[in-house]
Amino acid sequence: MNYSENIGEAYSLPDNTYLRKEKHNVCLYLVSPETNMMGNYNILSPYQAILLAMFDGEQTLSAVCALAAEAFGSKMTPEQIFETHVKFLFEKEFLVKAAGCKKKNRYSPVDFIIPAELTDLRKNRPERPLVVVWHLTEKCFCYCDYCYAERPSFRAEELLTDQRMLQLADEIVAADVRVVTLAGGDPLQNPLVFDIVAKLKSNNIAVYLSTKTLLDAAAADKLRDAGIGLMQVSLDSLNPETCLKLHKHHGHGLKMLDSIKLLKERGLRVNTNTVVTGVNVHEVRALVDKLLELKVDRIGLAQYSKSLYQHKDYLFLSPEQKESLLALVKEYKGKGHPVHCSEAGDFSSLSLEAKKKKFAKRTLCSGLFNGGVIFPNGKMTICEQLPVSSPFFWGDLRKQSLLEAWSSPDFARIKLPPKENFKGRPCFDCKDFEDCHTKYGRCVRNAVQAYGDMWAPDPSCPESKAGSRVA
Repeated sequence: MNYSENIGEAYSLPDNTYLRKEKHNVCLYLVSPETNMMGNYNILSPYQAILLAMFDGEQTLSAVCALAAEAFGSKMTPEQIFETHVKFLFEKEFLVKAAGCKKKNRYSPVDFIIPAELTDLRKNRPERPLVVVWHLTEKCFCYCDYCYAERPSFRAEELLTDQRMLQLADEIVAADVRVVTLAGGDPLQNPLVFDIVAKLKSNNIAVYLSTKTLLDAAAADKLRDAGIGLMQVSLDSLNPETCLKLHKHHGHGLKMLDSIKLLKERGLRVNTNTVVTGVNVHEVRALVDKLLELKVDRIGLAQYSKSLYQHKDYLFLSPEQKESLLALVKEYKGKGHPVHCSEAGDFSSLSLEAKKKKFAKRTLCSGLFNGGVIFPNGKMTICEQLPVSSPFFWGDLRKQSLLEAWSSPDFARIKLPPKENFKGRPCFDCKDFEDCHTKYGRCVRNAVQAYGDMWAPDPSCPESKAGSRVA
């Protein structure tokens, strides 16, 4: 980014990028318009947030840099302001040319003023969650061989009551949560889902909802009337026998096509997700072609990764199958089709150099920093894939409000567990123990997948030993 070549250009935050002021700093986060899921999450100083707000899509780069120098009483020239403070924001892709943005003049710089004595960038967990994954039920329409969820059987008296669930929706709104994933089980197995969606959507909260439940016209009408706008449906094959083998529901894929048609007829955007395994990989092309025919908005293909509860080795893709799948996706993308593939990370055969690169670029654990998972019994956890018997649960929303549970002192032992728990593991003597847990977050799920041990290191850590295959 060259200052002199762009001084007359106007810039703005990308349309999918948002700011939220906290007590000690400012959160910057992305919400994907394609999926309604949260992307990158960053902690900014008030100074950085004020600078971003100055880029309102109308003022030029030179004007903003000059204004910043004046506002902060700096003797630096506009170009020096750019090189010292603004260039970083472009390098992080927090700013783009305003010509491509629909949203302008979104924030006032004064909204992000925080007293110097309160400013603290070390507080990297906001005082209110940004994202919530809410398991409305553990009931499901299918029983999938690859399911990542434990699906515990809660007693009726353990569950949140209907009244409490509706109260919780209000608390999510009041806490300014920005993204809610409704999960399970299958959220459509809980009749309250329509009321909860309506409450969240009427308050401009991005809602991500995925289902395997077969829909009729009445259910599609309710989803449309609730304002969902975007739905994800999951189907894995058009072959009835494959469906029977993968999730005990003969002909599920063909029947789910009717659900897609109902949703599209009502003006909803529809995404799909397919878990690609050794069982259905050879059927992916036929499925994608049919979904393109139905004008599905986004076709997601997820490579199978090891479930902690349902795993079977035949679900793994071979290296040749992975290569073939990625080539197929590349072919579709080359034709401009909305086909995407998420690659499951396998750490069992990574070289030391590859581990170092991967570990250095690892993403923050959402459950440890900006969000949490709510189970049907009101307990909160950092990851929906961990067993309910694990020590990584805290709070009780049957007795506490959302913010009371979120700010519970019990969370401190989850984010930074006692070092004694790691005796006999590489983490115990690691000089980066505290930074690893508090700045990035150790992936407990990956540790359990690879080693069967929740106190093991993340398998992408350069200090970890080769674990079992996870993808």
